[in-house]
Amino acid sequence: MEKNDISTHELNETEPLKGTTDQDQTESISQYKLSMRRWPLNIFYSTSVVGSALGMLGFSPITDVMQGIYGVSDFEVQLLMLVFVIFYIPLMFPANYLIEHKGISIPIILATILLIAGAWIRMFANYSFYFILVGQILMAMGQPFVVTAPPKIAGLWHSDNEQALGTTLGSLAQPIGAVLGFLLPLPFISDSDKDSPDGKSKMLFYILIQSIIITVISFPILLIVKDKPDTPPSRSAEEFLKIVPESQVKNFCKLMKNRDFLSILGAFSCIFCVYITLGATVGQITKEFEFGAHDNSYFGAVFAVAGILGSFIHAVPLDAYQKYKLQFIIIGITSVMGIVATTLGLYSQIFWVAALCMGFMGFVLLPIISVSYAFAAEVSFPVNEAHSCGFLQLIGSIIAVIISFVVGILLDSGYRYPALYFLIGVVCIGCICSFFARDNLRKTMSGRRNSSIKSASTISLKQGAGKDIDKLMLAAFNA
Repeated sequence: MEKNDISTHELNETEPLKGTTDQDQTESISQYKLSMRRWPLNIFYSTSVVGSALGMLGFSPITDVMQGIYGVSDFEVQLLMLVFVIFYIPLMFPANYLIEHKGISIPIILATILLIAGAWIRMFANYSFYFILVGQILMAMGQPFVVTAPPKIAGLWHSDNEQALGTTLGSLAQPIGAVLGFLLPLPFISDSDKDSPDGKSKMLFYILIQSIIITVISFPILLIVKDKPDTPPSRSAEEFLKIVPESQVKNFCKLMKNRDFLSILGAFSCIFCVYITLGATVGQITKEFEFGAHDNSYFGAVFAVAGILGSFIHAVPLDAYQKYKLQFIIIGITSVMGIVATTLGLYSQIFWVAALCMGFMGFVLLPIISVSYAFAAEVSFPVNEAHSCGFLQLIGSIIAVIISFVVGILLDSGYRYPALYFLIGVVCIGCICSFFARDNLRKTMSGRRNSSIKSASTISLKQGAGKDIDKLMLAAFNA
């Protein structure tokens, strides 16, 4: 009897362990499922942001032509782009509140409606230039409700090993829209139109084409947007959904005490502002070196396309190895090289040299957007991604507006070289800041730790249940 007792007990001690491991793996697989909707939602969200960026930068390469057609100043034309940065500052707080408390659906729907309405109001441009400005303001009012959403969408809809790629896809929507915005004027607007009697009609036709494109690529998100998937894609997403939202003031105070976030903020703001400044003043800068509207279109397109390529190249190793600090430092150092190369390219006054240097700068500089968003979400966890990335964008926008005004004033005063040297100095400050951020990946570590705790708890409970069953079986056998 003792031998039988021992063998029965040994069998029941070991079998639950083996069975628990397999069952635990099965439960883990069934508990976290990737929704088929995640990529269509991310893609259509991105196309709506592309539409917003097209509206934002669609007039940047033709500022000189618009001055001639409408008889307005450099500053007034620059406002068509700068209002997007200016209105982001006060509207970020209500945008973040909606994203955090109401989900992504309401903010994205609101932003899309404002975008489409603003695009079509500009069709009254024949009556006054200021109808274009009013339309741009409406579009700008919608942008804060979507630009901080990429990490939120990636965190709620994608698995841990897809999040950097998902964030990159959403973050790159603006550069893709910039490509479209820089290239679209080429077939419709030329330098000679500023003195032509047909200039206004050509500009109106260009605005019509731009508005149609914005409507077509922005509308689909209204049909597919959803706050969250039915089943969380990962442990970190599940844990994030359980976090009780805190006030933006409390989160802001937390972020301001977070050394790593402040380092990311400094690097992002100084490097990102160059992208904004170039978008606002590219026509004014290149005019000083005898380049025209068509040249500006190619410069901007090459810059943005190269930036998109560079961002995807950064996303792949970021997902695989999560070496955020290393890639952040690489971006900082190469951004300094890029702005110096672009300055030398403009000095040459040779189109292909300047275009090549612009492309190099875009390739090394634009990845700062997607990498900063993902890095900030990691080091600031459990602060909501909308808050961490929103504050990045907020401070970056404030600095970008200041830098743009300073560069504009220098260029208006005839100081083209000091304007470029000033931009180089700003990027150097950003590069220095990149060295102080640490790989403090709180979000990733939290997901792994909670997953391990749950797995260990499940095994322990099932082993305890197995021992109770052993006792019942032994009692029945002895009876």
